[in-house]
Amino acid sequence: MRIVLGALVATLAVAGPALAGGAKPTSYLALHAGECATRSASTPKSVEVVPCSNPKHNLEVYAVEHGGWGHRTLPPAPQVAARAQFLCLNAFVMVTGHQLPSGYGWRGFWPDAGSEQKRYGDEVICSLGRYPSLTALGSGRHL
Repeated sequence: MRIVLGALVATLAVAGPALAGGAKPTSYLALHAGECATRSASTPKSVEVVPCSNPKHNLEVYAVEHGGWGHRTLPPAPQVAARAQFLCLNAFVMVTGHQLPSGYGWRGFWPDAGSEQKRYGDEVICSLGRYPSLTALGSGRHL
């Protein structure tokens, strides 16, 4: 019996957090509308998709928009940021029927030039989070 239990513990340790009850890290560019995720400053391009009932989630994706440049050269960073802000704020109003409430802000993600843009094109991921700091939202949806 001890050998079997030891093998089970070793399997869980090797398999990682997916079997042990945690979420699998994924690119922030792979998020879809309706998903909730946790993101930390220590891994800025990686998130863990979690159920929205998880009180520790700090992002709720409400839209995936297109910036308009496709797979062509990215515009200068200030233009991309301004376009993302326009798209995400308008999408929030379209989804919820109101402006962002006090204490919340939008978080937008878009590909960097190169391999990210080759894969994701001009996608802009729009998500809701606490503002000014990215803290836990609490259990449930907040849109």
